[in-house]
Amino acid sequence: MADLHAGILCGRPIIHNDLKSMNVLVPTAAPQESVLIDFSHSYFKGHLPRFIADKKQNPVGMAKYMAPEKWEGKDTQGVKADVFAFGVMAYYAYTGNHPFEGDETMIKQQIREMTPPSPTKLGVNVLRNTLTITMACLEKKPEQRPSMEQIAQFYADSASLIR
Repeated sequence: MADLHAGILCGRPIIHNDLKSMNVLVPTAAPQESVLIDFSHSYFKGHLPRFIADKKQNPVGMAKYMAPEKWEGKDTQGVKADVFAFGVMAYYAYTGNHPFEGDETMIKQQIREMTPPSPTKLGVNVLRNTLTITMACLEKKPEQRPSMEQIAQFYADSASLIR
């Protein structure tokens, strides 16, 4: 995701816009070769396509992964919506639960108004730095979320400590 947002792959930053666990393939035999799929809702940063712009008041996507600004029809910071969705995936990876549960109406309200419980409050043993970056991804205000580059750097630094 950091490479997509930085424009490394094609010279222009790309917003995935549908980041969720179902769109990440992780081969059992080679998890380091994970693949991001389904770019059907993707777009170049700054060029929101009509098929997305027309749905601003009724956003398309899996509710559990949609950032608060998408629910409000303010999808101008797509990179930060991708970060939010990454935070949902990380939270699920650590806890086995999505941070927001229920029907679509309940999920929408929780995403807009509620901070999910810390994984440590759920009895999950998560490194403090990992917990901090995951919860930062789930911030309500896009400008308070880290960039995917910061997240990638965090995980790279953390991996070097484990080796």
